Amino acid sequence: MNNEYKKISIKDVQRLLMTIKLEKNNKYLDKIENFSEELSSIINSKLLYKKIYYFPGDFEGNKDITYTAILSTSHIIISSYTEEDGIYLDIDAGWCSRERLRITKLKEILSRNFKSFQIINIKYLDYDYNEEGFLD
Repeated sequence: MNNEYKKISIKDVQRLLMTIKLEKNNKYLDKIENFSEELSSIINSKLLYKKIYYFPGDFEGNKDITYTAILSTSHIIISSYTEEDGIYLDIDAGWCSRERLRITKLKEILSRNFKSFQIINIKYLDYDYNEEGFLD
């Protein structure tokens, strides 16, 4: 493993849990990698390792994936679910730093990477402040 992994503390743990919906014909695989790299940069982390696991998605030959990224401060996991009405991405990101994520910045990187998306649900946790929610 890369020696850039940082010492962490529970008081620095922050978490983003989110589900977004994409149009069914959205080519999202490359975009997931770009999104993860941008997110890791915003949260003051480095992407150390990434891997994509493929699963059968539907009868049209679409595949679902689970993307795993190990960061210098924790992780990003993104899973896709192909449904009749679109593709759903379940995003789980955890990091240990004092870099708090702003909703405006998150929406910016989502917009840059996914042309048309709908946020289905979103939860942001900061364990040190015992808070849920974004700064803005």
